[in-house]
Amino acid sequence: MKTLINTFKNPSIRIIIIYIVMSGLWIFGSDWVLENFINELLFLGIDLLAVLKGIFFVMLTGWLFYKLIDRNFRAIQESEERYRKLVESLPEVVLVHIEGEIVYINEAGVNITEAKNAEDLIGKHILDFVPPKEYNYTIMRMNKVQEEGESELREQNIMLPNGRYVPVEIRAFQTTYQGKSAVQVIVRDITERKQSAEKIKQLAYYDTTTGLPNRNQLNEYLKNKIKHSKSFSVMLLDLDRFKVINDNFGHDIGDLLLAQVSERLNQCTDKESFLSRYGEDEYVIVLESVEQKAISQTVEKMIDELSSPFHIKGNEMYMTPSIGISVYPKDGASIDALIKNADTAMYAAKGEGRNSYHFYDLKLHKKNQRKMQLEQSLRKAVEHNELTLYYQPQVDLSTGKFVGIEALVRWHQKELGFISPLEFIPIAEETG
Repeated sequence: MKTLINTFKNPSIRIIIIYIVMSGLWIFGSDWVLENFINELLFLGIDLLAVLKGIFFVMLTGWLFYKLIDRNFRAIQESEERYRKLVESLPEVVLVHIEGEIVYINEAGVNITEAKNAEDLIGKHILDFVPPKEYNYTIMRMNKVQEEGESELREQNIMLPNGRYVPVEIRAFQTTYQGKSAVQVIVRDITERKQSAEKIKQLAYYDTTTGLPNRNQLNEYLKNKIKHSKSFSVMLLDLDRFKVINDNFGHDIGDLLLAQVSERLNQCTDKESFLSRYGEDEYVIVLESVEQKAISQTVEKMIDELSSPFHIKGNEMYMTPSIGISVYPKDGASIDALIKNADTAMYAAKGEGRNSYHFYDLKLHKKNQRKMQLEQSLRKAVEHNELTLYYQPQVDLSTGKFVGIEALVRWHQKELGFISPLEFIPIAEETG
């Protein structure tokens, strides 16, 4: 019942129903009129009455068809006007082309192409807005629309008359325009989305203080490097006593110093090198060369570059680096191993007086292992009663008199045996 009511609401169906009813009434009723009024209209003649009846029927049906066509035509006009206003108000570009020639484009298309008005764009070929390197692919997509009726959504650039590129999303499908076969293209400007994605990428893969690649990007780079390269070297550079500057001058000055350090380091590396900020005061540099002579030249250039004073907000500062170098695959086949061994070499450089560099070797590994073992054992030495206190008298050699006592500590580790004070005291002082 509801469906029947909805059907009757259709104006075309209502007119047809009225037409059928009135036609039926006229067919059957007109003869009754003739029979009842025959005496009064006899003088007109039967043939004339039949003609008048036909004329009246034609006029009635003509009027009904006019109302039907007029109403439908108005509805189509209103629908087209609504669609036109909708298309004109869309933020997306909507254009129609026939064999590549633009025959319609909305206001968004005028704005994105920086044209004065739509008339300036009508008649132009869509390839006028395609970068030359994408001509062939665009033509292939146009042919695909002709064959399959539509194309998938795709990102590409459009080229403006001034040469500027705009990133967009494009989708096309077949349509008709003024009775001709055409293609409608929907274009969405994705500049803001691309910029947002770039900002996210910047935060994820770049250090905000120095603008250098961060640890995340370094890891990605090294993964790819290990996968595709036979050999390369990794440098871990630590800024000596940077914490002192941060504590005394504040983090703002420290950040400005890091930015200047990064600029100087960047000047020391070539295009094939990869410079990244690894930690607060640490940098990792990946070099193509694995020859000690070439690496040493680069490292010495960095040390020399950083030796000049830094001038920041009226403060003159000096920085020295300690640098450790490991080589792939000799010193490690994984990212962790390469960084760890470069770090070991860096601490060896610090131990040699800072402002220097050191290549990783197996001796360093053994030395570092022993140091860690001694550090762990020293923490439990008191608990295990491994430390022994000795008192040594002090005598004035000129008089032979007793002047004092010197306290000495000796350490006998149950597994390592006697440990020299020269070896364990620096560890105790370093670890607290």
